[in-house]
Amino acid sequence: MKEQNEDDVSLIDVYIKSRELIRFLWARKILIALIGMMGASLGFTYALLKPVEYESKLTFIVGQAGGSKGLGALSGIASSFGFGGLGSDGGLYENQSNLMKFIKSRSMLEKALLSEIPGTNQTFAERFVKVYEWNDGLKEDVKTKDIHFYSNENRDDFSIAKDSVLFEIYKYIIEHEKLSVEIPDDEGNIITINCKFQEDTLANYFPSVLLEEVSTSYVSAKTKLAKDNVRILQHQTDSVRSELNDALYNSAQQTDEVFGLNPAFNIKRVPATKEQIDVRASTVLMEELIKNLELAKVQLKDETPLIEVIDEPRFPLERMKSGKFKYTLLMGLVSTFLTILFLIANRFFKRLKYEVILSEK
Repeated sequence: MKEQNEDDVSLIDVYIKSRELIRFLWARKILIALIGMMGASLGFTYALLKPVEYESKLTFIVGQAGGSKGLGALSGIASSFGFGGLGSDGGLYENQSNLMKFIKSRSMLEKALLSEIPGTNQTFAERFVKVYEWNDGLKEDVKTKDIHFYSNENRDDFSIAKDSVLFEIYKYIIEHEKLSVEIPDDEGNIITINCKFQEDTLANYFPSVLLEEVSTSYVSAKTKLAKDNVRILQHQTDSVRSELNDALYNSAQQTDEVFGLNPAFNIKRVPATKEQIDVRASTVLMEELIKNLELAKVQLKDETPLIEVIDEPRFPLERMKSGKFKYTLLMGLVSTFLTILFLIANRFFKRLKYEVILSEK
């Protein structure tokens, strides 16, 4: 009974304090409403003043030119010639998640930013600085006032200040989510690049140029080993072919010298016989090298990925809505909540201070 009475008293206390708190807030409803309306007005004003952005989307799919089945059928033949390694070994770019991170990497974005906007002689970085009005801020600093980004510049010649500005552009794009890479369907292979910029030219062309830079690096990384194999085998094949041609010429020359010679003089036929042996050896070696070279070319073709664009941005681009209702409602609710929280906290600390004064007396 005693425990039950204590529970009843505690619930009654909570009820009484809740009613007191509601009455306290209700007495200040005009103040709360005014601050809420001010917050909503600020949200509406922000939505009006917020710069218009243009959104673009580029979708593409990554596939292989050949297939693992084709290489599997040739792997046994290749191994018999001592030419192994035909087949995909997976790696960094086999994972779509890694590919998405690669697209948003600093190196890829900066390469795209230093590329020319199609139809102009201006780089994306130069246009970005102008569109987002960074010129005034750069001109205020002696180190950055003369910084411009031109195409075909050697990145190694960039000053620390210029490299820092380029990094700030990259960081702004990532932190403000001006670029996003996603897979619309979790079970699909289609990848989407989304861009949002304050100018339609930037938004329209940047995804395509970025994908072009990514594709170049992606294909180069994927086919590096296969290209090296083809290059080495081609060099060996050309060398053996040159030696075979020389051996054929020398064999013919030695044969002409012993033509009609008395069969009793065998010693003089030795040089011609040696040249014929060289010709046969070079021919066998040449056949093996040609087989390996053709297999290496098959491998190169099979490992060369195909990046196929499905949809790319086209003018006119979609203008991002300012969201006046969203910002008005959000700022109104946030300001109202913060006002209520402040009033409750202020009331609590005043009561606490009053109780401390009473206890000291």
